[in-house]
Amino acid sequence: MRFHPVNTVGLSLIVCCAPAFAGEEDAFNTDFIKGHYDQNAVSEALDKGLNQSAIYAVQINGQSVGSFYFSRQDHHLIFTNEFLQVMTPLLKKDLLAKLQQDMFLDSESERYNLTEDTAQSSLSVWFNDSEVQRDANDDMPLAQSINALLMNYNMSSSYYRNRQTGESQTTLPFNSHVQLGMYDFPIDLDLSSPDVLKEGVNVDNLSVSHLLPSIKSEVSAGQTYSTSRYGEGFSFLGAQLNYVDELLSRRERLYTPSITGFANSNATVEVYQDSRLLYTKTVAAGKFVIDEVQGLSNQTLRVVVKEANGSEHTFYYENTVVPGLLTPGTHSYQANAGRYRFGNNELGDAFASGEYSYGFTHWTPTLSTIVSGDYKNLTLGAALPLQKLGAVGLAVSNSSFKHNDKQDNGQSYSISYAKYMTNGINIQLAGYRYSTRDYYTFSEAMEAKRHNDQEHDSVRNRFTATVMAQEPIFDNQISLNFLRDQYWVNQSARNTYSVNYGGYARGVSYNVSLSKSYTDDRKPDTSLALSIDIPFGSSGKSAYTRYNQDSSGNSTEVGLNSYDVNSSYNVAASHDSYSHENTVSGSYSRYNDRYNSQVSSSIGTSSVYVSGSLSGSVAVADGHFMTSSSQSATMALVKMEGAEGAMVNGIHTQDNGYALVPLNDSYEGQDVSVDTSSLQNNMMLDRSLIKVRPKRGSVVKMDFATKKVKYVRVVLLDAMKTPLGFGSLIKSDDGQEYYLGNGGSLLLQIAVNSKNDIKPVVLNNVATGCNYTISAGVLKKQFAEDFINAGELTCVNK
Repeated sequence: MRFHPVNTVGLSLIVCCAPAFAGEEDAFNTDFIKGHYDQNAVSEALDKGLNQSAIYAVQINGQSVGSFYFSRQDHHLIFTNEFLQVMTPLLKKDLLAKLQQDMFLDSESERYNLTEDTAQSSLSVWFNDSEVQRDANDDMPLAQSINALLMNYNMSSSYYRNRQTGESQTTLPFNSHVQLGMYDFPIDLDLSSPDVLKEGVNVDNLSVSHLLPSIKSEVSAGQTYSTSRYGEGFSFLGAQLNYVDELLSRRERLYTPSITGFANSNATVEVYQDSRLLYTKTVAAGKFVIDEVQGLSNQTLRVVVKEANGSEHTFYYENTVVPGLLTPGTHSYQANAGRYRFGNNELGDAFASGEYSYGFTHWTPTLSTIVSGDYKNLTLGAALPLQKLGAVGLAVSNSSFKHNDKQDNGQSYSISYAKYMTNGINIQLAGYRYSTRDYYTFSEAMEAKRHNDQEHDSVRNRFTATVMAQEPIFDNQISLNFLRDQYWVNQSARNTYSVNYGGYARGVSYNVSLSKSYTDDRKPDTSLALSIDIPFGSSGKSAYTRYNQDSSGNSTEVGLNSYDVNSSYNVAASHDSYSHENTVSGSYSRYNDRYNSQVSSSIGTSSVYVSGSLSGSVAVADGHFMTSSSQSATMALVKMEGAEGAMVNGIHTQDNGYALVPLNDSYEGQDVSVDTSSLQNNMMLDRSLIKVRPKRGSVVKMDFATKKVKYVRVVLLDAMKTPLGFGSLIKSDDGQEYYLGNGGSLLLQIAVNSKNDIKPVVLNNVATGCNYTISAGVLKKQFAEDFINAGELTCVNK
């Protein structure tokens, strides 16, 4: 049985107004309190509430973990059980056991550092690297999935009429992904139709899978896809065993470099991204390695080594990532077997394929192969981080294809390059590929056999480059893209250039795009796009204009956008100079917990178009039918019996107390929490937060046990039967502290589900030693009421 204090109006008034009556050096002035009161107890309550307590927004090792209540005692910050729960999965057992025993943070501890910012109400805690669990996420078991049917859907209807000919057309397209949870062997399939009324529903991508957590892999069978780091991906019918990178820790999953340095003494090493502290670690004298700064993009890191004598020295680590690069010590693989699948679901040749990659300190090699009756391919690839020189990916492939009574052997070579420069210029990806005339990918080989093609129109060479930078005048983003490709059959090379520039100024957003595409024997095709978005009025409203020009003419559009949490709309007018078409259009979207809906229409010079759509998810699980506006593949079925309309992760429970809450698909632990302020006054929870680590594409059940709350009012009298003083300190038998209101009144909350849960409540006046007991009989007698008046209780001395 738990009890929760509820402040009376009088005590709330004191906390609100006390700063006006008390200076830093003065004793608390309580003369404004009318009636009998205990000045010492009131002063103690005010002192604890105003001077010794705080609510801080907390960061642990650079990661925000929420806001928590602390109280101060000397150089200690006393924390609550809620904060202890946050630290539990992060720390090693030794330090965690000490914190559980102490229940405070010590500002003088050598095992962690505290930084308080009272002005910003923030607290930063940095635990030494030796105290933190590495890959703590792996210690949390995967949640058990329940049998469920989950269907993501998108239904729409459209009507089109040609105003000149009078011809019209109505369609009802439908798209859906269905997940059928069958114990640990879920079934996935896609349902689609261009027009349900006329063409029926097509079933595609039907497969069954099973997760193998012990080897961090998944096996699947049916209509599936192969993927490759350097080779090609394609559809097939068969079986697949693939390594599930998401089951790795964040450090292993996201490329984490090994940053090496040297310390002259026992030192503290700090890693910064600009001014943001990413990581800190205490190291011994000598060479050190930092391999915990995960999830890095292309950037320069500043590493500061703080020696024991107070001196500092700094060096820089330039990190650049290219596809195929793995964290040192990790690997990845995939094995496939089956028959090639064409776009219309016809089947090609049988094949087997495999790929394996391993991350070494200075490079990541990859080997992949495809073997079929008439086709063979071997690809060798490597990704190399070169720090100041950027990063490079290399690959070479050899194919052998027997068809039309001849044997074609060909090669393909590719190189990709990325580089982050400290002046803000980022060569995001530059790549070149060259293939000999007789080189075939597996897909090209299957198409050639299917159609008995004699000519092989494959890519001869292709060059791509993307450069991004912050221009120095307005600090806006500018990007340049270039593509050049040439095929063996058509000798003319095609070149495409594009420049994109955009940013914000005084709330106005703007973007300019210019592109030019041409071949050696054709006239260049140049296009220009300009957009300006101007906010006005209340938040969420803006006016915009769009202008587009290409070789066929130009078009202009002006419009109005508006959006809020629940809805959005758009109205616009446009003109096309090529077709001389004038169009007025509009759309309206509505969002809620259960579904999303949209209706749109356009009326032009020559045509009329109207459409509507409905999207979301439906689930049948645990004997309940649920709906959700989210189309997440992973869901939590939350049960809160009797709590209709409560808020769980921003989703309201339905009338039956259930909610379908979307979860991420990363296999990482995540929080599902209840907003306790959304509960009815007569209800409370044993816990308001549950941490879960779901399997991707599953439904997990989460039960938040609810309890009814009874409010109990009692008046406490002293031995002379006079009401105890205002602010008197009272303790319950379970250690809770309360301060009395006017007239000796005290309001308690008691959480019970039935009469059998009720026990006597014992209270103690700390100052006088008086005991008071609210009998179980009094509580049971009025159990049907939410508000119980326990009357007056007189002091009983120990």
